[in-house]
Amino acid sequence: MSFYLLILAHVLADFPFQFKSILQDKCSGRLKGYLWHMLIHFTFMLILTFPYIFSLRAILPLIIITLSHGMLDFIKNSLKKLVLPSTELFLFLFDQFIHIILIFFIWDLASFFSKPYILPYSSRLQTLFSLYGFHIVTGLIVYTYVIFGGSVLVRKVLDLPSIGLPLDDNNQRAAGRYIGMVERALLVTLVWADSLGSVAFVLAAKSIARYKDLEDKAFAEYYLVGTLTSSLVGVVGGLILRSLSQLR
Repeated sequence: MSFYLLILAHVLADFPFQFKSILQDKCSGRLKGYLWHMLIHFTFMLILTFPYIFSLRAILPLIIITLSHGMLDFIKNSLKKLVLPSTELFLFLFDQFIHIILIFFIWDLASFFSKPYILPYSSRLQTLFSLYGFHIVTGLIVYTYVIFGGSVLVRKVLDLPSIGLPLDDNNQRAAGRYIGMVERALLVTLVWADSLGSVAFVLAAKSIARYKDLEDKAFAEYYLVGTLTSSLVGVVGGLILRSLSQLR
């Protein structure tokens, strides 16, 4: 459970709570952007794993994860200035993979995380958490990754030089981003609930709103790439949750 809690802290700090101002400061090389991001990351880890923390020595792994996270982000942003735009998608995916692997190795070395998750003075809460805690935490991880991380992934795909659309202005991006977030949340829920037939309804409803725009071949191809990428993320998230729900 402690490993999943650390992953949840990572995904919360990296996506919904990495505000635009922080992201802009990091991309501009400003130290305050990295410091704010690391502080948010450390705070989430501390809050979510506090029952495991009984001494200052136990906080050391969290500090190591936080510092290494900031260093990896600095390296990634430095590389973005050197590589071609077509490699940014790979850089994003590789960055997330390295973050998770790093958390796993530090968690594995920190033996105190093997202690049971303690909810003091409440046997009822302890029982409920032991029964449903795993599903709640993994569900939050998948939903956050799919809804918020999926927005970044789709944007990286659509920004590929071979796909980019000149008319893709800021208003279109904002509207498409929020529609995509709702779409992926629905797809995760429907696939998780084994209601695959309803997936077609969600995709059809989204296409109706863009019906006239689809007469433009260039936009239709662009729209199709974005929709299929977003749908893939949502369906995969739902399948992961279905698999995890069978573990316990």
